[in-house]
Amino acid sequence: MKKYLLIIVFLPFLVLAQDQSKEGSKPKDEKNKVFRVDKPVICGDIEIVIKTLSEELDQYPIIMGLGDDNKIVLMTNKDNSSWSIIEFNETTACILNAGKKLHYRKRNTPAKF
Repeated sequence: MKKYLLIIVFLPFLVLAQDQSKEGSKPKDEKNKVFRVDKPVICGDIEIVIKTLSEELDQYPIIMGLGDDNKIVLMTNKDNSSWSIIEFNETTACILNAGKKLHYRKRNTPAKF
C-alpha cells in the first residue's frame, strides 16, 4: 500500500518533467520578462502527505514560512539530499516540487548548481 501511495504522489512529477519543455519554456518574443506557467501539483490530506514524506522518504521540515492564506515548508533528508516543497492551507497539502542534491551554502557565498 505504501509503495502505491508513493507512486501516486510522485508519478505526476515524472510526467511534468517531460512536459516542461513545452509548457514551461519562455516565449521567444518575451525575453527578460516574467511570465506565468500553469503547472500541475500533487495535493492530498495534510496528514497523509506529511506521513508519506516523513516515514517513507525520511524527510523532515527545516524551513517554514507563512503566506497570506497558506504555509510553505521545505522538507529534506540530509542523508541523501532529497527535498520537497509543500504548500498547506487549512485542510490540504500540495507538493509544489521535489528533488535531490539539496546543497546548503554559507551566507555570502556564490550559489552553484
